[in-house]
Amino acid sequence: VTTDVCLAFPCLSAKQAGFDVHAVIDASGTWNSMVTQTVTIDLAAQGVRVRNWTAISAELQNDWRRETGEQLAGLFATGLPNEYQSFMLQRSIVVQGYRTCFLLERFHSRCGIHCFGI
Repeated sequence: VTTDVCLAFPCLSAKQAGFDVHAVIDASGTWNSMVTQTVTIDLAAQGVRVRNWTAISAELQNDWRRETGEQLAGLFATGLPNEYQSFMLQRSIVVQGYRTCFLLERFHSRCGIHCFGI
C-alpha cells in the first residue's frame, strides 16, 4: 500500500464524503521519506487525522483494564523500540504479578535490558 496513492486518495475521498477519517500512516509506505512527509502534511491540511498504529490501537483499547489490555501490552512490548518494550513489560508486572516476573526475566536475559531488581 503506497502512502501517496493507496492511502491518500481513499482518505481524501472519504473526507469529502463527510467521514471522520484517520490515516494510519505507518501501515503504508513509499520509497522516499519526503513523499511520506508531503502526504502527511497534505492529509492533515485536508482534515484527515494522521496517526500511527500504536495510537489507533491504544484509542480502540481505551482502558488498559479491559480484557484485551494485557494482549495489547504484549503486542506493544514486542513490536516497539526497546525503551517502550521495557515500560510495557514493567506495566504488566503491576497487572499480572509474579507470573509476569518470570516472563520479564526471560525477556530481559534474551535482549539485555536491565530488569530493575527482578
